[in-house]
Amino acid sequence: IHYPEIANELPPLPDNFSAIPEPLPAAIAKKHNGLEPRHGNWSDTHFRYYIWSYLRHVEMVDAELARLLAALDATDTRKDTVILFTSDHGEGMANHAMTRKGFLYDESVRVPFVVSGGEHVRSGVVDEKTLTSGMDIIPTLCDFAGIESPSGAKGVSLLPALEGGEMNRPFVAAECSNNQEQMIRSSRYKYIAYKDDPIEQLFDLQDDPGETRNLSIDEPHRAVLEEHRDMLSQWIGQLDLAPDLPEECRWEFG
Repeated sequence: IHYPEIANELPPLPDNFSAIPEPLPAAIAKKHNGLEPRHGNWSDTHFRYYIWSYLRHVEMVDAELARLLAALDATDTRKDTVILFTSDHGEGMANHAMTRKGFLYDESVRVPFVVSGGEHVRSGVVDEKTLTSGMDIIPTLCDFAGIESPSGAKGVSLLPALEGGEMNRPFVAAECSNNQEQMIRSSRYKYIAYKDDPIEQLFDLQDDPGETRNLSIDEPHRAVLEEHRDMLSQWIGQLDLAPDLPEECRWEFG
């Protein structure tokens, strides 16, 4: 071990470390089989060092956030400030033996979304039901400020959920890899489509939060698969596409 002084601090590997949810779309198979350390020179211990190191970076961010909060307290402006803490993407963290980003497993696409401050925000509440998106940041902050959200914004204000209400939202969408992967997340399922690839991914995040079983070829889930295909078609169909968007970047649905 290169760093014996932390040998007893290394986190365990995640439960889905060895899980490969076949069938795999070509883009994800490439990541599983070629671009990730699984088939390189990484041992299990390497992966555990990697997780340990990433968590130390998270602690560095926490320390900087503490400095920000201390400055608000010192200037007596915290009571008038709404803080929204989030991130643009996650990290593989050895789930599926993957690192980095660029895929739509939860470890990459599911990020922190923490709101604090203001008279409307409940304190100490963890909301595990409301579907949220990075596109909701601007509408939510505009709502706090009492101004209209920009015209054409696809996100929604989360103020109703922050106040303790429920939002009637059937799904949120995400994409990555230069528009080559598209995702729909409903209350229970995640559906991922890959451009020009007949293999899709469907995960039941209630029964399989580690995304270890691809249900896209499971006949009992055929109706769920088609429902989520329709959601994705609906989502893409209402986007304001750039008029000069190259044809190879456009998605067609039959």
